[in-house]
Amino acid sequence: MKNFKDKIIKIFTIPLWLLVVLSVVSFGSLILIFVYKLEEQFYAYIDFVLSAYTLTALCFYCVNTLPNVIKKVKQKAYSVYFHYDKTCRSVSVYVVA
Repeated sequence: MKNFKDKIIKIFTIPLWLLVVLSVVSFGSLILIFVYKLEEQFYAYIDFVLSAYTLTALCFYCVNTLPNVIKKVKQKAYSVYFHYDKTCRSVSVYVVA
């Protein structure tokens, strides 16, 4: 099971530049397919699979990246706010709801 999980993670974890290129290509081609009503053509199905892969890879990227970014932003915001704001240090920490 772990071997299968590692293979799936390896398949869907791609470099950021490739993710951006695939997103632009699949988005543009999907618009063209739907505008010109080419949903029944064989290359439309190829593009549907490509866009599904791109969306899945984007979700993998967000799941792996966003928690670290949010953590760093919170640490930065709290450290700047509490260390340099004299009024914040003098006010009580307890808030009445």
